[in-house]
Amino acid sequence: MTDILLNPLATLTAAPLRGVFRQRGLLLILLLVFAAQAKAGLQLELAAGAGYDSNVAPDVTDINAGLGDSYHALEASLGWRTAGRRGVQFETSYWLKEQRWQIYSEYDNRLQTGLLRLGYQGDVLATDVSLIAATADVDGQSYMQLERISPALGFIPSESLYVRTQFDFMRKTYEQNSARDSERSAARLQLYWFFRSSGLSLSALIQGVDEQANAQVYSYQAGIGRLSLRHRSRWFGLGVVNHLRARLEQRQYDAVTEQRQRLEISSRWQLSKRWQWSVSLQRDDRQSDVAAASYGQNRLESTINWSF
Repeated sequence: MTDILLNPLATLTAAPLRGVFRQRGLLLILLLVFAAQAKAGLQLELAAGAGYDSNVAPDVTDINAGLGDSYHALEASLGWRTAGRRGVQFETSYWLKEQRWQIYSEYDNRLQTGLLRLGYQGDVLATDVSLIAATADVDGQSYMQLERISPALGFIPSESLYVRTQFDFMRKTYEQNSARDSERSAARLQLYWFFRSSGLSLSALIQGVDEQANAQVYSYQAGIGRLSLRHRSRWFGLGVVNHLRARLEQRQYDAVTEQRQRLEISSRWQLSKRWQWSVSLQRDDRQSDVAAASYGQNRLESTINWSF
């Protein structure tokens, strides 16, 4: 879900599945039906985590600073997907995350995401289309709803390279601020290189975004670039995956230019067949022509995960 929701309360969208979240048990029932038909395709994950964010609430004494807080979070996901790596591929999943802050409880939030994906994987070409719906609640109040449809085409020119193009069409609805309601279109190109003998893989992404909101002040165009380096190894007899990610986004509003930078390092340890432990450290920097919109932010998070 990280590609979908890099910042859950700031980047959500999609309408075809909105009714699913107004009747929250429906998707879960459908997933259980699928799982009963093919247990091999069932995927269940539970996670508990804790972390610290250095910029949760605004500091009234300094517009360029924020106030930090710690939090704990619980996550659960249930999904089903077809077996095999070739031919028709189908996937459906439901993901729920609850986050509670130690001091600033007014920012407590709940995020729900549903996914349907249908695709075909051949020897060289792969194609798929995904439908994503998400809702975010903050302090017990509905905050945002998002719907997205994403057709994609992939190409495997060699054993060490994978190329993927994807288009995103997204709608965002803010329950308490309709001026921010928007429609967004985006196109991306992703390249993946695999160096199997060393356990290394490298991915690069470039993306163009156009978002049009009800109020022009919230509309913008953006260019995004991202690099990710992943390394698989074994430490103390355990499987370990380390990630280093860098992201740069340049936004252009009507009269404001904004640059967003993110650097993240993370490590995931496979403790046993079902248990994983992960830790991540993230740094965000935002520079804007508007002084109040410029800030830095640090996040540290540790999570224990159980999967079936």
